[in-house]
Amino acid sequence: MLDAKEASARFRMNPHVLLVSIGPVQQFIAAARRCQDLWYGSYLLSELSEAAAHGVSEVAGRNAVLFPSFEEDQLAPEQRQAAANKILAVLPRGCSPQEAAERGRACMQQRLEEIMSAAFDRVQGSRWDRPMAEAQVRQLIEYIWVAVEQQGPDDYARAHQQAERVLSWRKNTRLFSQPSWPQPPGQPKSSLDGVRESVLDEQLFDEVRQGTLSAAELRRQYHVAPGERLCGVGLLRRLGAEDDGRRPPFHSAGHIASAPVRTRLHVRGEEGARALRRYLDVLADECEVDLERFRIRSGQRQKAEVMHPFERGERGERAQRRYLPRVLLPEPGQDNETWGLDGSLLLPGQLLEVLEEGSPRGWEPRVQVRAQEALDKLLRELGLKRPPCAYYVLLQADGDQMGRLISQLRTEEQHRRLSRALRGFARGEQSDRRSALRIVEKHGGSPVYVGGDDVLALLPLHTALDCAEELQAFFASSLRPLYEEAGLPGTPTLSVGLAIAHHQESLGEVRHLARQAEQLAKQRRGSLALAMSKRSGDTLMLAARWEEHLPSRLYRWCQLLARRELPAGVAFELEAAARPLLLHAKPGEQDEVARALARRILARKRRGGGEDTIDPEVARMVNDALEGHLAVQTEPRCLVRALLSLSVELQMARLFLTALDDAWEVMT
Repeated sequence: MLDAKEASARFRMNPHVLLVSIGPVQQFIAAARRCQDLWYGSYLLSELSEAAAHGVSEVAGRNAVLFPSFEEDQLAPEQRQAAANKILAVLPRGCSPQEAAERGRACMQQRLEEIMSAAFDRVQGSRWDRPMAEAQVRQLIEYIWVAVEQQGPDDYARAHQQAERVLSWRKNTRLFSQPSWPQPPGQPKSSLDGVRESVLDEQLFDEVRQGTLSAAELRRQYHVAPGERLCGVGLLRRLGAEDDGRRPPFHSAGHIASAPVRTRLHVRGEEGARALRRYLDVLADECEVDLERFRIRSGQRQKAEVMHPFERGERGERAQRRYLPRVLLPEPGQDNETWGLDGSLLLPGQLLEVLEEGSPRGWEPRVQVRAQEALDKLLRELGLKRPPCAYYVLLQADGDQMGRLISQLRTEEQHRRLSRALRGFARGEQSDRRSALRIVEKHGGSPVYVGGDDVLALLPLHTALDCAEELQAFFASSLRPLYEEAGLPGTPTLSVGLAIAHHQESLGEVRHLARQAEQLAKQRRGSLALAMSKRSGDTLMLAARWEEHLPSRLYRWCQLLARRELPAGVAFELEAAARPLLLHAKPGEQDEVARALARRILARKRRGGGEDTIDPEVARMVNDALEGHLAVQTEPRCLVRALLSLSVELQMARLFLTALDDAWEVMT
């Protein structure tokens, strides 16, 4: 029987596989009310993960850390959300796993203290419980590690798999401790997640209700609205996202939703710029809106690439590229310090909130009417005959068969190459202009989290399909060599879910919708899935594998709808015809009835509201699409469900067309 000293000495003899997990990930990132809060949750975990990885490398050596792959480069803040929450290292002989893991923990805690101190120092008021807030933050982060000894030079694969199993067991048997802070009776919980107590003095909110403290002053001092309560974690999330009082390089849902109108402004050139300036002058001079409150940074890229969807070359590539600023009225400066205005200023549904936040007279009806008149005039001068599309996309993507690929890695060097490949996909290298981060920003989006094979990002509706396709292509090219080396069949694929939602939809609901879309894409792997939340409350779901070219089909429907060669009402008439049949649909029994109804609907529709019937070629395309939806169904197949799927596809095309028309005036 070995004593503790002998056991410790023996434990140091052979190399060890060390796995460290930092969390909680989903709960912390998802518990957000604002897009800025969502971004910061990812940013903070990435900062802590990077600090822990550096701590492990200080003890074990830099080459010991296999994942994540990090370099001695200075990354911009908007790139920092690319680190993963799991650290993998192979410790050399003589290196204590406990020393390496605990050094990683110490570095992580030191970085957390630095971030927390800088954030809480920005609170301008004194009526809050800072010690409670700090205790809540310190108890938030879970740091779990396990180590497995390698029995020989060829034992890496077994040791790594065993470490993964032990880590999973350890997570399932974690210890839950009591809160280390006092819990005042009756103190409200945080309105973000309802888990921890608010650290703000409740009398502040009583004074707001009584009129002795203004909502603007409450927001200025504590960064909360009158209806919000924040715990220490929520306050850190809110304040930590700001740098010396400036907004982070992450954009609101309203700003992303305004991208089609910003595209139209850019296409209009000087004419559009003058119209925008007149509108902003009314806000600043007549409505007394402090426009500096809506100044934001563009992020890493000053300009996004927006490409006309109907201008394709022979091989499907875009024939024309146009560039537009990622913010309104950008100011000259360095790439990651270009400033401009938030595009939510262009959305009628956001105007009241703009006035309430930015103007001392925002509550006055006359001010609201004048601002609305100025915005309506701007939109008319841009040629918009209806309110702009106010929808955006939350993209959630995950690599397919990554667990299977990792299980095929037999050596440390293979795992190190995988780590480099995933880093190259997520962040890119200094010499490489391509990365998932850059692809998202190139399409006018804001990346929330890009780590390993996971991507979460906000995207404009009129660029989301192009972005998803480019992410899939880049993921395939980044991982293909490793797939071939591991002997995995086929091409590496990324399952992508696109949640399409109104910019005023609850962020929690949109996150849930994005997860549903990603899970739908994962059912067949290598798929693109769309989930659309309509303001009426209905949710539409659609999915197709990449080789089925769903984005190209949607663009083709948009083109036909824009030219009025396919009436817009076809989508809803197909749905209305299929719904009653679905109640009694059995495979094969209702197929002929469904085909007859589809033919009847197409036969009686007229192009452009005139007398001409639908072109036979267009009718054939609709029928081919119907048969295509039937062909991809798993057994037993049902044409009625295929009819509903086609209806959903056409309804989604109508919404995409609205955004495309806002940007490019494609409607005839």
